[in-house]
Amino acid sequence: IDSDRRVTSPFYWKAPGIPAVYGTLPEVKSMFYLRFQDYLERQTTAYKTLIRSQLASLPFDDRQAIEWGELKIHSLRKQTSGIEAQNETPEIVLPLRARNGLILQTTYASESRTYELLPRAGVIRRIENSDAEQFGGSKKTEKWRMPKGTVSVSVLRNQTLPFDWDAHSTGSAPKAGTVCEAIIEQLGDTFTAPSNNVQAANSVPLTLSSPRCLEISHFIASRLPFLDPKQLSKECAGQTAFEREKAWKDKVFEVFKIFVPFWKSIEDLASGEKTRLIN
Repeated sequence: IDSDRRVTSPFYWKAPGIPAVYGTLPEVKSMFYLRFQDYLERQTTAYKTLIRSQLASLPFDDRQAIEWGELKIHSLRKQTSGIEAQNETPEIVLPLRARNGLILQTTYASESRTYELLPRAGVIRRIENSDAEQFGGSKKTEKWRMPKGTVSVSVLRNQTLPFDWDAHSTGSAPKAGTVCEAIIEQLGDTFTAPSNNVQAANSVPLTLSSPRCLEISHFIASRLPFLDPKQLSKECAGQTAFEREKAWKDKVFEVFKIFVPFWKSIEDLASGEKTRLIN
């Protein structure tokens, strides 16, 4: 097979009935990418519809608060390890987030309300008497041992929260009375309250096609889809024999680097990541 994927010399299998292979082989990676993107687009569209239907099912006063109030969308996530609070970034936090549950916090007419949204479980409900101190994690000071001594660092740690982590991470139905150790982390920016003119133009709040309902569903489906697209793509694509061989060689190379003086330190310096630079 040449570099243009043309079969230049026919090969006959020993088994009978299998003909020789001629012509140009398809561009398999491009085919996979296009079909995978089409799959993701259909899944995202369905997920948006599911979210909108649940938001629109709320009582009138709750729909009014979400549509016309200031809105923040949060999700549960686990604490980091070996990273100071000031060095946490959205890229670091994203893999730690539970992808099948959201917590909506809205302020309207001087009243704050909190809602739990579990799209795949078909659950949306108002949480009464939510504690503002539960949002944002627990800030603590820890002593870390460094090569030149011990330093004090500020970190974000889990809190005991009245939520079902399994429901938020897998999309299962939440169990009553369940608590978990996690952090409630805001997702993206805050939705500002619309002007009075916008409210007047949308007298019936949070319908399937209302501006805020469309905005929320698009925001969640694009920022925190219920499956990790990168991990899903990796699992669906699998590995060829060539890729498995390269992965094995890379693993051997990583082990080899451990025994080379200063290699790891040089990589840390070249990474540009704050935590690795500090180390």
